[in-house]
Amino acid sequence: MSKRIATNDQIAIIMQWGIMDNGKITSLEVKNYLRTKGYWAEQKQVSDTMASIYNSCQENKITWDIEGKNVTLGVRVVSKGASNYREYFFIEIGKDTKEKSECNGCPLTTLCNGKQDTSASTSVLLS
Repeated sequence: MSKRIATNDQIAIIMQWGIMDNGKITSLEVKNYLRTKGYWAEQKQVSDTMASIYNSCQENKITWDIEGKNVTLGVRVVSKGASNYREYFFIEIGKDTKEKSECNGCPLTTLCNGKQDTSASTSVLLS
């Protein structure tokens, strides 16, 4: 059986799902999850896609209202064994920050404009 190649949209979906479900996710975790679901994903593809999502959100000043908190996407480097991975998470920004942005092309579309949608099933999205 040959594996299907993961798309950037599927990487974005798993990234969003992981952050919403666990509060954070690394590129390694996204790659490994996709592989357990029968998709082929290279670490570089996953890492580059997630970095592109982060950069898009920062450039467009994307924020979300999650559980009454104004948050944006954050990133930090974490070590796992001999390798380093970027870990993405939501970080609360100042309570006096009023600026919100429309989606402006951010790939995490189900969170845009303060609408939190955690009901998306990864089994449906990866079928």
